[in-house]
Amino acid sequence: MIRFAINIDGIATVDAAAARFNASMADFRPAWPAIVADFYQVEAAQFDSLGAAGGTGWAPLSAKYAQWKEKHFPGKPILEQSGKLRRSLTEAGAERAIARKGMKQLTLGSSSRLAQWAQAGTGREPARPVMELGADFEQRCREQIAQYLIAAGREAGFGV
Repeated sequence: MIRFAINIDGIATVDAAAARFNASMADFRPAWPAIVADFYQVEAAQFDSLGAAGGTGWAPLSAKYAQWKEKHFPGKPILEQSGKLRRSLTEAGAERAIARKGMKQLTLGSSSRLAQWAQAGTGREPARPVMELGADFEQRCREQIAQYLIAAGREAGFGV
């Protein structure tokens, strides 16, 4: 018989590296800044394109409302009468912005009622989804988390 065996039990450096890496697995907050920045860019593109960046685009305003809006808020795009809604979804720390950064969960969004109404529509207004992140955004999130784990593995002492 010919064989090779290795036993890592009791090897202090491996045990220490594994402990450091396990600590990284408990706290993903170092990965959040890149995802937050990407989220804000995706949301800015959604507003800049009047919804087309995330899908089919937002329904136009009714003729009557468009005329009123142009008179009172000239040049303001759909869903940007005051700019508060857009800022709540594109700027850190903006009024009504949601950014909860837990150890294993990141929550981003807006607590604005207008955001909820725009996303789903109302009985009188069509849906104009302000948050359509898409599969490509989700893939970038997974890649950011993978990059964080690879870096954590290197820092822990593994030759990843």
